Amino acid sequence: MHLLRLSWWLLSAMACALAWQSPARAQSPVAEHDMKAAYILNFIQFVDWPINSPGGTKDWSLCVSAFSPLVRPLHALDGKKLPNGQHVRVRLFDPGSALECRVLVLQGADLEHLAQEPLLGRHGMLTLSDDPAALHIGVMIALAEQRGRIVFDVNNAAAGKAGLVISSRLLRLARSVR
Repeated sequence: MHLLRLSWWLLSAMACALAWQSPARAQSPVAEHDMKAAYILNFIQFVDWPINSPGGTKDWSLCVSAFSPLVRPLHALDGKKLPNGQHVRVRLFDPGSALECRVLVLQGADLEHLAQEPLLGRHGMLTLSDDPAALHIGVMIALAEQRGRIVFDVNNAAAGKAGLVISSRLLRLARSVR
């Protein structure tokens, strides 16, 4: 009986020693653009759209600039079901059909072009970019990376002009609100 207890104790001690020797493997970090895409998906759920906004009864049309580094991670969200039962439909931004977009993710040349267009601030359309300077031309939410974290700034005045109400919970998380 004593030998059985000793054997059991030795096996347990060896198992513990092996567990301590093998380093814990951390999950690989999520890529910056994948994380930004996840933020955008969550932003949708913290914005109240007017009843008569573009695509109000259909699935969510999320349009992304071909110039954006978020194209691939956002396309991975295509078909994702939202809590309200609707699905996200991701497509490349086409200025000719921009009025069908509920969410518009802009970058580079599209930002420069749209600064001259009346599209920014269009009723019921949330505009985002991962270029913080975009807030100055009327983009509503700008994402950035800061010391390994994703942060965002909100142009709440631009959202209000478009008839959108951004949740106070989301505004509290923003780095800055204008």
